This record gives sequence, structure tokens and C-alpha cells, in this order.
Amino acid sequence: MQTIKQRDIARDEIAGAEALMAEGWPAAETRRIGEWICQLDAGVTRRANSVLPLGGTDADPETAIVQVEALYSTKGLPPVFKISPAACPKDLDARLAARGYREEGHALVLGRPIVGAETAPQVPVRLEDRLTPLWAEICHGTEPGRAVRDAIVGRIRRPHRFALAEADGEAAAAGLGVVLDDWLLITALVTRPALRRRGAARAVIAALAGFAAGSGARRLILQVERDNLPARSLYAGLGWAQLYSYAYRVRCAV
Repeated sequence: MQTIKQRDIARDEIAGAEALMAEGWPAAETRRIGEWICQLDAGVTRRANSVLPLGGTDADPETAIVQVEALYSTKGLPPVFKISPAACPKDLDARLAARGYREEGHALVLGRPIVGAETAPQVPVRLEDRLTPLWAEICHGTEPGRAVRDAIVGRIRRPHRFALAEADGEAAAAGLGVVLDDWLLITALVTRPALRRRGAARAVIAALAGFAAGSGARRLILQVERDNLPARSLYAGLGWAQLYSYAYRVRCAV
């Protein structure tokens, strides 16, 4: 597997990226406890059902955690915190671990300049400005959670495109690109297993990068699960660098 290079990035830039990426996968509701952003949806995806602790709170951290737990309980959701290098206070992860929160969902955030990525796709790619049934089938599957994910992308208000790439005349890969200021967030990138290694995922990235370049974006950003070695190898070969990593802390059932 090719190794992804690591790039130094400041804490305030990480906090800005975290807040922007939340707009690219918007929860049905957000509440604030101080500067903590509490995202509330219908479950299914941790990204739309977790706390972004990107600043201080009006109360001491332990009291704020209790407030989070009460808020999520009213929605029938487990309290979940997204812990990145921007998490505040710095000892929040240790505090949550001491309260019995388990760690899960390890992921890497990767980035690269758009220049050089917006080359012409090598296989046909169609860009749409709205969700289509075929795109949703590839990216969100047919499980019960599909409706929740479809609703999330339907709430996106930033400029975005749904990309669908073909290989050997079949729909092979799909992904979503959301322009967030000078970033393009690429998310929901999926290749059908039988059509992997045909260049479809690369074509989706190239097409979305081309769209974003025309919208003023200068950088690409995406999230990949730490254990997804094939995807990490793909991104390393395309010149992506690791910006930072994160994991979730989820309250264990009692």
C-alpha cells in the first residue's frame, strides 16, 4: 500500500475545517452548548448525530457533558463526541473515557490542492445538481438508513454536485462534492465491488474537482476510515496528504 504523506495543520484550521464539513453533511437540527455544536438527526450516521467540541462552554466541562447527555436523551440518541485535535478542552477525550465512553469510528482527514486534480476524467462522468435514484442506490444502498442519508444530502445548501461514473457501459462509482468556501468536500464516494479498478473513482474525483475549480475552490478535502486500506492507497497515489485524524467517543449503554 502506498503511504499517505502527512501535512502539518494548525488547530484553528482544523476547527474551521470541522465546522465547514458539518455544512457538507447537515444534521436536521443543531443546538449549541457554549461553542460546542450539537448535531441532532435520526441516527444512522455519526457525522450528523455528534457533538463538535470546537470551543469553550459556559459551564465547566463536566457540567457541559451532562447537558449534552440530557439533550441527546430527549431525542432518543446516544451522546456522541467527535474528537479531533481541535477538541476543546484538550483533556475532553480523557474526561469522556473516564465516564465510560468507548472509542470508535477512527478516520483520517485528507487534503490536496485542486490544481492537478481537475484533469479530464478517463471514463464518462455525469454531474447532477440533485439527488437521483441511481446515485442514491450506489451511495446509500437499500438498507433502512437510506432515507435518512437521502434527507441529509437534500438539506445541503452550499453549491454541490452528484457525480456518477461509468465503466464498461455500467454505472460504476458515485460521489458527492460540496463547495465550502475555498474547500471542496468529497463525500459518499462509493465504487461498486464488481467494477473496481476501472478508474471510476478517480474519474469521480476529477470531475468534481473540475466543477469546484469553476466555483472558486482551491483545495480538496475528504474523510476516509482508518482501516480502509484500498481507499487510502488510492488517495496516496493521487497525491492526497493526511491533515489530521479523529475518532468518536460514544456513551456505553448502562
